[in-house]
Amino acid sequence: MRDRLPRGVDAMLRRLLPGDLDGPIAGDLLEEYLDLRAHKGRVRAGFWVWWQAVRLSVMFRWERAAHGRPLPPIGDELRRPGHMWDSLRQDIGFGVRMLRRQPGFTGVALLALALGIGANTAIFSVVDAVLWRPLPYPESDRVLSIGEQRPKEGRTHGPVASADFYDWRRDSRSFVAMAGLDETSFNLSGGGEPERLPTLVASPGLLDVLAVAPGLGRDFRAEEEIDGRHHVVLLSDGFWRRRFGSDPSIVGRTITLNGNPYNVVGVLPAAFWWQTRVDIIVPNAPLAQVDSTRTLHWMRVVARLKPEVSLERARAELDAIGQRLSERYPGENTGHLPHAMRLQEAMVRDVRPALLVLLGAVGLVLLIACANVATLLLAKATGRQREIAVRVALGAGRPRLVRQMLTESVLLALLGGAAGLVVAAAAIAAFQTLLPAEFAGLPGIARIAIDARVLGVALIVATVTGLAFGTIPAVAASDLRVGAMLTEEGRGGGSGARSWRLRAALVVTEMALSLVLLVGAGLLLISFKHLLDVSPGFEPQHLVATPTVLPSSRYDNHAQVTAFYQALLERVRAMPGVEAAGVVSALPFGRQDARLGFQIEGRMMQSPIPVRAHPRLVSSGYLSTLGVPLLRGRAFTDRDADGAPDVVLINSAAARRFWPQDDPIGRRMAFGFGGTPRWMEIVGVVGDIKHASLDVESEPEAYLPFLQTNLSTMARSMGMTLVVRTRSDAAAMAPLLKAAVAEIDRNQPLGIVSQMDRLIADSVAPRRLNLWLVSAFAVLALVLTAAGLYGVMAYLVAQRTHEIGVRMALGASRASVLGLVIRQVGVLAIAGISAGAAGAAALTRFLATLLFGVSTTDPYVYVVVSLLVAGVALLAAIVPSSRAAGVDPVTALRLP
Repeated sequence: MRDRLPRGVDAMLRRLLPGDLDGPIAGDLLEEYLDLRAHKGRVRAGFWVWWQAVRLSVMFRWERAAHGRPLPPIGDELRRPGHMWDSLRQDIGFGVRMLRRQPGFTGVALLALALGIGANTAIFSVVDAVLWRPLPYPESDRVLSIGEQRPKEGRTHGPVASADFYDWRRDSRSFVAMAGLDETSFNLSGGGEPERLPTLVASPGLLDVLAVAPGLGRDFRAEEEIDGRHHVVLLSDGFWRRRFGSDPSIVGRTITLNGNPYNVVGVLPAAFWWQTRVDIIVPNAPLAQVDSTRTLHWMRVVARLKPEVSLERARAELDAIGQRLSERYPGENTGHLPHAMRLQEAMVRDVRPALLVLLGAVGLVLLIACANVATLLLAKATGRQREIAVRVALGAGRPRLVRQMLTESVLLALLGGAAGLVVAAAAIAAFQTLLPAEFAGLPGIARIAIDARVLGVALIVATVTGLAFGTIPAVAASDLRVGAMLTEEGRGGGSGARSWRLRAALVVTEMALSLVLLVGAGLLLISFKHLLDVSPGFEPQHLVATPTVLPSSRYDNHAQVTAFYQALLERVRAMPGVEAAGVVSALPFGRQDARLGFQIEGRMMQSPIPVRAHPRLVSSGYLSTLGVPLLRGRAFTDRDADGAPDVVLINSAAARRFWPQDDPIGRRMAFGFGGTPRWMEIVGVVGDIKHASLDVESEPEAYLPFLQTNLSTMARSMGMTLVVRTRSDAAAMAPLLKAAVAEIDRNQPLGIVSQMDRLIADSVAPRRLNLWLVSAFAVLALVLTAAGLYGVMAYLVAQRTHEIGVRMALGASRASVLGLVIRQVGVLAIAGISAGAAGAAALTRFLATLLFGVSTTDPYVYVVVSLLVAGVALLAAIVPSSRAAGVDPVTALRLP
C-alpha cells in the first residue's frame, strides 16, 4: 500500500493551486488521508480526500478573486470532523480567557442576557403550562366543551338550557359520554363545625367524560339523576383527608348536606383536577319545571368524542340537532345552535390573547438584549483588530475566525442563560405571588416551574441568542484585509466606518423595538385608566357581602326562607355601624348569574331580538343599600309580599331595549316555565349596574321582591347574598354576621365575607397584571436601549477624538462640538422612532381585544412615547457629548 494521495488529487492541486502552496497543502492532506484510510478504509478515505481537494481549490480561487490573497496552508482547515473537538476545546478555552480579561464587558453583557433570557424563560413557562400542555386527563384533546351560540346576542359559547342538554345527549352519536354541570356551594353540618363546601353539581357521566375513576367506591349511576334519588355524593381526596382523616370506611356513610342526608358513594383520586376548587360532587337533578325549560340558560356541558369521530364530524351532528330543535321550538330555540370546542381551549380563551401578548413582549426584550450585546461585541472586535490581523497573517482563514468568535458569543449566551434561569425562578415566584384569583383556575397554573421542558427551551433560546448577536460582529470583524487591519488606526477608516454603521443600525433597531413596547404599555395604561373610570352603577365603598344557601330539609317552602332572611336583616340592621342592609339572589361581581325568557303582555309579534332578562330576587332595602338610583316609578316595600299584586322593577337597559318608544311603568311582563303566565306589573325603572365586568355593557335586568313567590325556587336553589353598608371592614363584620346567623340557625354556616370594592378590583386584576408586566418589560427595554445608545456615542467620540481636536484647534466652539454629537444622536433617534412607530401601528392591533376605550393608533400615546424615547436618547448622549466638548485640542492632536 503506497503512502501517496489517490491518482488525480495531486494533479488537481498542482493545476489549481500556486506552486508555493500545493506542496504544503498536499502534505497536510496526505497525513490526514493516511490516518483515515487506516481506521475507516480506502473508500471512505478516498471520498474525504477528493472532497477536501475540491473544496480547497474552490476556496483558493474565491479568495484570490474576491480579496487578492492566497490560501495559506493551515492544517486545522484540513482536519477531519473527528478531530474538530480538539479545536472546539481550544476555542472554548480561549473564549473563557477573553471573557475573564474584560470583566466589565462580560458583566454588562451577562446582565443584559440574563434579563432577556430570564424574562423569556419565565413567561414561556407560564404560557407553556397554561396554553400548550394537555389537561390532566387521558386523551384530553378529545374532551370538548359544548355551549350555545346565539349570534343575535353576540354570544359564541354561552351557557346551556338543561332541556337542550338532555336532547343533545339523547340524539347525538358522536360521544362516549356527555355531562351537564354547574358550580355552587353546599352546607355541611353535623359532626363538627358547619362548613361551606365548593360543590360541582354534575349529571352522571362526568367522570366518563374526563376518563377518571374514583379512588375509592364508585361513580354515580344513571338513575341517581332523578330528583329524590340524587342524595349521593363523591368526595374530593383533599376534603376526605382534611375532614375525615383519610378514613377508608367513609364509603357507605352518610353526611348532611344542605340539611339532607347524602350517602358517600366514592372518593375522587388525588390527581383529580377541575379548574375550580371542588370539595364534593353531587348529581344534577333539577326540579321538573327547571328541567323542561329552554329559556333558562345556566348549565355547562362537557363531552368526550368517540375514538373514530373527529371534531368536525361532531360539530356537524350537533348543528343538525340544533336545527331540529329550532324547528320544533321556534319561540325558544330560533337562532340557537350548539357550539363545540376543546375543553382546554374553552378554559383559556379569555386569557390566551393576554398571554400571547406577554410572550411577544418578552421576545422583543430579548431582541433588544441581543442588539445591545451585539453592539458591545462590535466595540470589542474593534479593539481586537490587530489580534485578528496577526492571526490572518499567520494563516487563519475567515471561517476559522468566524467560528472562534461565534464560540465566544455562544459561550457568553450560555452563561447569560444560566444567570437567566436564576432570574426566571425569581420571576415565577413573584408571578405566583401576584397571581389574581381569576387565574387560579387556569389549567397548569399550579404546575408552573422550571422543569426539563423549560430548561430545554432555555438552552435553545440561549444558543440561538448567542448565534443571533454573535454572527454580525463575527462576520464584520473577520471581513478585514491584512494590510488594512495592520495599518487601520480607526480615524474614519473603512473598517471603522463599517463598524459605526453596524452599531448605529443595531441601536436604531433597539429604539424601534423599545418604542413598540412602550406604545403597547401606554395603550394598556390608558385602557386601564378608562376602565377604572367606569362607574359600576352603585357605590361600592363601605359595602360588605356574604352568601348563604339554606338547606331545603329545614327550609322547604317560601315562607320559611323569607322568615329566615327577614329575621337576619332585622338583626343586621340593628348592629352598630350598619347603615343599611338587603339581600339579593345574584350579587354584582359575584360570578353567579342566569338569564330567563319572559313575555310582554299584549305583544304578539315575533321580537327581532331575544326577549330575555337577568332575574334578581331582592329585598325591599337592597337597591337603596347599593345606592342604585330610582329613575321612574317607585321602589319595593315590605308590603310587596304574597297576597299583594305581583310587581317588578326593571333597569334602564331593559326599558331601552323592550320599550324604546313607550313608558314601561304600568306594563306587565311574565317570567315562567310554561303554563299560565303569572303577570307582574312594572312599578319602577332603576339605573343600570355592571354585573360581571366593568368593560361589558349592562344587560336587561328585572328585580323581583323576594317576599312574593314568583320564582321563589331561585332563593332556595341558588341562595341569597346578604349585602351590608357599614363603616366597618369585612374582617370586623365577619364575627358579627356569623353571630347573627347562629342566633337564627346554629347549623347554618356563614359564607366568605367580602368587600364589594375588593370584588370589583379582583374583576380587573388580570388586566392590571398584564399592564404591570408589559410596562416592566417596556421599561427594561428602554434601559437596555439607553445603554446601547450610550455605548455607540461613547465609541463615536473615541473614534473622532482626533478630528474633534482638529476642529477645536481651527476655532470650533464647545457648543458646535456638542451640536455635532447631538446631531448624530438626533439622526439615530429619528430613524428609531420612525421605524418604531410603523412597527407599533402594525403590531399593536394584536392588543385590540385587551383595550377598552382607546384605539390602537391613539396619536396621544404615540406622541408621548416618541418624546420619551427622544428624551432618553438625549440623556444617554449627554456624557459622551460633554466629553467630546471638553476635549483638549493639544492632547487630541498628539493622538496617533
